[in-house]
Order: sequence, then C-alpha cells, then structure tokens
Amino acid sequence: MKVLITTSGLGTRIGEYTKYINKSLVSIGDKPAICHIIESYSKESSFVITLGYLGDLVKQFIEMTYPEREIYFSYVDVYKGAGSSLLYSIICAKEFLQEPFIFHACDTIISNPSAITENWIGCSKVVPNSSCYRSVNVDNKYIKSINDKGEITYDYEFVGVFGIKNYERFWDISDDILEEKDCPSDYDILDIMIKEFDFEYQVFDYWLDIGNSNSLSIARKETPSQFNILPKERESIFFVENKVIKFFYDKDVCRNRVDRALSLKGVVPAITSSSENFYSYSFTEGDLFSEIVNPKKISDLLTWAKQKLWCKFDVYDKATFVDSCYSFYKEKTINRINEFFTINSSYDKEDVINGMKIPTVMSMIESINFEVLCDSEPTVFHGDFILDNIIYSKEEGFTLIDWRQDFAGDLHLGDMKYDLAKLNHSIFLNHKILMQDNFTIEYFDDSILTDILVSKNLVDCKNVIMKFCEENNISYKQIDILTSLIWLSMAPLHHHPLDKFLFYFGKYNLYNSLIGLK
Repeated sequence: MKVLITTSGLGTRIGEYTKYINKSLVSIGDKPAICHIIESYSKESSFVITLGYLGDLVKQFIEMTYPEREIYFSYVDVYKGAGSSLLYSIICAKEFLQEPFIFHACDTIISNPSAITENWIGCSKVVPNSSCYRSVNVDNKYIKSINDKGEITYDYEFVGVFGIKNYERFWDISDDILEEKDCPSDYDILDIMIKEFDFEYQVFDYWLDIGNSNSLSIARKETPSQFNILPKERESIFFVENKVIKFFYDKDVCRNRVDRALSLKGVVPAITSSSENFYSYSFTEGDLFSEIVNPKKISDLLTWAKQKLWCKFDVYDKATFVDSCYSFYKEKTINRINEFFTINSSYDKEDVINGMKIPTVMSMIESINFEVLCDSEPTVFHGDFILDNIIYSKEEGFTLIDWRQDFAGDLHLGDMKYDLAKLNHSIFLNHKILMQDNFTIEYFDDSILTDILVSKNLVDCKNVIMKFCEENNISYKQIDILTSLIWLSMAPLHHHPLDKFLFYFGKYNLYNSLIGLK
C-alpha cells in the first residue's frame, strides 16, 4: 500500500499545542500521532508525507525514527492564508501517487486499515454526535452519500481515512475542483466520486481523533503515557519501539545536549542519532529512581555521583567560574521571575503565605550572599539531577538521562551544589507528585495557602542529603536556598495552576531558608 499523510496544516484547532511543533508530532501516549498512524500499516507499506507548517521538524523526526521505511516527502508551498487548503496539500503530492493509494489525515488514529481492492471510506460510530465531523449514509455494502458537518440523520461518522482505487479520476476531479472552489477539501472530491464509482465502507471500532482540543484531551486519557513526564512547550520526549527521542525547538539547546553527552560518557546513554532539533538514544532498561527511592538508595546514589559524576577540574579560571555561578543563580532567576510577572500581569509585592508575612521576592534575592553562594570548585555536572532523570538496575547500576545543555553557557564546568539542589527539589516536587496534583494553592482575601503532600520516606531521603552535605563540608543552607531559587525559576515554564504554586511555594521556602526556620 501507498499511504498519503498530510501534515502541512497549522493545526490551529488544538491551540497552543502546535505553537512550537507540528500537529502530527503532538504526543498521544508515549509517541507522536504520526507514529500511531505509520505503525498501523505493514512495514511493506510506503508513505508520502506532505510538509508545510514546521515541516522540517516532521522530516527530521521521520527520518530519525523510521530509517528503514520507504517514505517520500512532498513540500507544500502554500499551507496558510489565501490559496491554502487540504486539497491543495493533497495535489502537491500528486507525482508520488500515480497508483491506488490511501489518504490518512494526520489527526486520525485507527487500527489496521485494509488494503485497496476497491474504493473505500473509513467510518465509525465511536463519536456520539457529528457536529464536529462529516458523516456518511450507507446502503448494503456501499456508501450512499457523504454529508457535511452537522448532519443529523446518518449511519456513521467519517474518520478522515479513505482508499482510492480509481486514482486517475481522483486527480482529474481534484484539478477541476481546485480551480472552482476557494477552500476545497477531500469531502468535495469524495462527494463527486461516490456518484461515479462504488465506494465500500470500512467500520473502525477503534478511532481516536486529535483534530480539536476536546478530542485531543479524550484521546490522551484513553492512551495514557507509561511515564511521569511534565509537558513543556518547547521540548518533548517520545518513546518509539526501543528508541528514546528528544525534541527541542531551540537548535542550540539540542546541539549542546548532544555535545555534552560526550562529556558525560559512561553516566548517560550514548547518542545514536541526532539532527538539528532531535536526538535519540537506546531505551535504558531499569527502574525509574523516583519509583524505588529510599534513604539507602539515595545514599548509594550520592556515593556513586561523587565518584563517577562530580569529578573536579585541575585547571580552570576561578573568576570566570564565579561569574558563571553568579549569572546562573542570580541573573537567570531574576529574568525568570520577571517573565513570570509579565505572563501573569502581576508585580512583586509582600504576601501573606501560610500565615507568614513574606517580603518581596526581589528584596530577598538581594539579601542573599551570592559571593559565598558562588564560591565553589567546578565539577562535571548533570544539570537536572532529579529522581525522574535517574534509571537504576542491578546489572548496570545508575544511568542518568535528560541532562542539562549547559551551566551559564559552559558545556563542561558546573557546580555540584546545583545538582544537589535539583535532587533536593525533586524530593518534594517529583513528577509523580505533580502529575497527581498532590499540591495545594489556595487564595483568600489577604493570604495564600500553599503546601505539598510528601511521604515520610522522601522526608527521610532529604535527611540523607543533609548528612551527605555535612560529611563533605557543603552548606545545606546554600542547597536549601538554591532549591527555592529553582522553584522560582521554574514558575514561568509551566501552566496554571502549577506556575503560581511554584512561585509562591518557592517564595515561602526562600524566606524560611534565609531566616533560618528550616
């Protein structure tokens, strides 16, 4: 079979999800929608994929993920505004489809489409009403009519997949319609073709639609991820077969991550493939550390990290490294806080949080002795040393994933105190806790209540970190301050209500760290 998948549109109906990535790459479960589509066909099938909006990201991903598949790319020059349409995108692929083919919309996930022995249209009764979908009426084994959206009397919903045996006539009709109508679609062609040819109908009991925000939400609930991963706007992580594939909208971040993998050789997985916006590595077998952590294992991790990760540098420029720490800890935090205020149209002020009067966050930051905080010896660093980025197995020991791309622009020198602060942060705010909404942010007339549910096991793990700091002449108070700065810096990177929680929880804890209540 030859299958046409159109990914050229803007995907505006699912809103912010397509701001930085193409609709076909939006995650459903652990992998993008387009993976569900491609893998529903036999490995002998070939594909034609139209590229338009953020099309280069689609091409990079497909080439990295399916190098063994036969895939052709068709470039759509007009994919938005005047002259753009689904039919125009289809016609751009005409040269690759001079034979019977299947059209498969990139926002439709079904199971086991049939080969083309006759013309056919994919149908379903999964969706309870057709207000958002076209529909069909049938007579015995054939389609009798195809209806526009909103039809009340119908037999099945149209799922956005069809097979074309009479391809020559398909292209003739397509050319004619494109000249006559301003914004033609596949519906216009099928409406004519079913009057000229017999079209069988295939009924799919399994159908997920991700074409609008509501249906996308439903699809994600029906196909949950196996992993606790916090969504981020400008990056994604996918799991396809035995590959882990990371996406970064920022090409510099991706390139630096790949470069840093060489510096972290032996403690992170080896990169197997990379492009401007993606890299991949083999899936690491083992337990996610956040699922098995206990005080003994935290102690083992810290001993391992001291030996294998936090290796010191014999030669470095002290002043330059101190400047890097200052930039990373103070300037970056202030920039992130200002970003939070801009996003939320708010300003820095005193707040009553958990019954305590807390001064402005900027005044607290100015009171921090950054000269002491930045007085560190540089080491190799991970940069996002959290429970959810650590894999453990009895055979391989510890493996670190999802490392940070730099430390204030430096790809090699970092501060182990920052790694300790990230670990400390994840004791309280690991992905599982956040994904289960086990945090509280409540607003009253003159105060704010913020708290989080943490197990006794995790509290005991924090005490192990404190003991490690004491034994290695590291100030835990500095780790505590850095932990609060991390929460403040994270706030603008997440959606409501997590953003507000992170800000006020970070502000409250920073105050307690500074006045010594902890």
